[in-house]
Amino acid sequence: MIARLRMLPAIIGLAILSVVLTTSCGGGGTLAGGGIGGSGISTGSITAFGSIFVNGVEFDTSNAVFTRGEQPATEAEFSVGEVVTVFGSFSDDGRTGVAERVTYDAVVRGSVSEVSSAGGNRIEVLGQVVEVTPATVFANFATLTDLVLGNVVEVSGFASADGSVTATHIAKEQEVFVPGSSLSQVRGVISDLDTVNMTFEIDDLTVNFSAPQVIDGNLVNGRFVEVESDDDAVNGVLVADVVRVVEPTDAEPGDKLQLEGVITDFTSVNEFTVGNQPVTTTAETEFEDGSAADLDLNVKLEVNGEVNASGVLIADEIVFRLPQDIFEVEGLVLVVDTEAGTLTVLDEEGQQIEVSIDVRTQFEDDSELDLRPFGLGDIGVGDQLEVTAFRRENAVMAIRIEREGLTGSPDDDDDANGGVPPDGGVPPDDGVPPDDNAPPDDGVPPDDGTPPDDGTPPDDGVPPDDGVPPDDGVPPGGDGDDNGADDGGDDGADGSPGGDNGTVDS
Repeated sequence: MIARLRMLPAIIGLAILSVVLTTSCGGGGTLAGGGIGGSGISTGSITAFGSIFVNGVEFDTSNAVFTRGEQPATEAEFSVGEVVTVFGSFSDDGRTGVAERVTYDAVVRGSVSEVSSAGGNRIEVLGQVVEVTPATVFANFATLTDLVLGNVVEVSGFASADGSVTATHIAKEQEVFVPGSSLSQVRGVISDLDTVNMTFEIDDLTVNFSAPQVIDGNLVNGRFVEVESDDDAVNGVLVADVVRVVEPTDAEPGDKLQLEGVITDFTSVNEFTVGNQPVTTTAETEFEDGSAADLDLNVKLEVNGEVNASGVLIADEIVFRLPQDIFEVEGLVLVVDTEAGTLTVLDEEGQQIEVSIDVRTQFEDDSELDLRPFGLGDIGVGDQLEVTAFRRENAVMAIRIEREGLTGSPDDDDDANGGVPPDGGVPPDDGVPPDDNAPPDDGVPPDDGTPPDDGTPPDDGVPPDDGVPPDDGVPPGGDGDDNGADDGGDDGADGSPGGDNGTVDS
């Protein structure tokens, strides 16, 4: 049995990557669509620290209470990419807020029941299909193929209409599940409820609730619930210790609500559900990176608005997130312009690509510095980056910027610039002049047919005159030839300059 029962946050952690323009203190940028001042709730993934940034808003956390699974926690235990719910207030301009509580709960936690094939983008955890995108953050492992059956992982993200989970953050917690110590947790919609055998289904997982510690709420098909157990699933069946119904929201009428997620139920462009939160649009609703015509089942978006007396979120603004055509840019930084909110990267093919930063860009430092907070102002020329981006008309917009290496110290695992120097094709100055058809300077003078001057006269067949007759077996006083010789030694001047092997800037 679970020793400590966990309370759920009132709003489901179903969110996509939110984004924020940040400098070294994590600040900057505005919330698209204007201010939303007042008390309220913001559910979304963390994009930066230095306070905490969610949905483009910087929340002051000086006096906030942090919990993970309703257990006391500190801000240092949270990570970029994790979906959280912030309870607090917003400034009138929508740029900042004050957090009273910050809560986190995983979408699914447990043993990996199906691993990814090479080049694949999904795994299965407790019968739940987990899909990754180029923006998914991995912790304690590098790629999906590093995970093996039985590894225990924790997944944060958002659910789609078919019940699969799009992960914003996956952390490997243990090599194997330890009953009584490890935790299985899953959230999802009840189906195939059997009140006789006391079972129901959440996607491909059968939940047995015959003897749980807690059943909180009425269990009916279609209800969104959280299930916890200190046992692992066996043959696709999980024996529950806790089953709790998750209510859509505890926001009061008039409260402001920011919610990232996916449309899980769609009636019309004016009426749909994000996660399990009912949403209504009006003629005054503003759209970014799309229009009302783009609303449909499984569309990923962010909704900002106000909750009415019926608990429905009246949308003031809808932002379409995670476009379909996401791509990556890897390379070295050539230029950083914090005022313009841009940086230029030299990619693997030697192309210079300008990347724009907006209020929805996520920053993460995986270099040896591991800065936190980390933002645009911390990036230096020559740093190695991996940028997840999409095109907005003619601009390359960054969803996520990850620093993989510092200036002069490229990542050992992935030389993103392919050996191309950071100045756009100009070789580094290492003290050796470029090849202009001149022979290389290897310390040996060129052979032009002239013997080197080493202090020894050339041998022209005439013996040197050193005043001493040669010993040719003829007694002195012979022919009287003057054979004086200059016995001067080598002066050691070889005329070869030392090679300059200056360090190449990586």
